[in-house]
Amino acid sequence: MMMPGIEPIFDSLIDFLRAGTWPESREVLAARPHLLDPVAKLIVSAIVDDPDLPLLVYPEMDDRRATKLLRMHECLLTRCREVGVGRAFDEMIRDRPRDG
Repeated sequence: MMMPGIEPIFDSLIDFLRAGTWPESREVLAARPHLLDPVAKLIVSAIVDDPDLPLLVYPEMDDRRATKLLRMHECLLTRCREVGVGRAFDEMIRDRPRDG
C-alpha cells in the first residue's frame, strides 16, 4: 500500500519510464513537472535500488538491461534538475541511444 498522494507521482513516473523514445519521455515530463520533485526522486531511487522492481517496470527486458535503462532515467531526471529539461534531454539524445 502506498502513502496517500504518492500514487499519482508513481503512475506518472511509470509513464515516464515506459515511454518508447526519449522525445516521448520528454513529453511526459513536460506534462507532469512534478516528476522533478523530491518525492519522485525518492521513488525512482527506490525502484533502481530494489533488485525485484526493474523487471516489474520493464517486464519484457532482461534484468541487466532493465536496470541499466532505469539508471539512465534516474540520471536524466537528476540532470534535468541540475541544468534544465531542454539541455538534459539534448545531452541524452546526443550521447546515448534509447536502449542503452
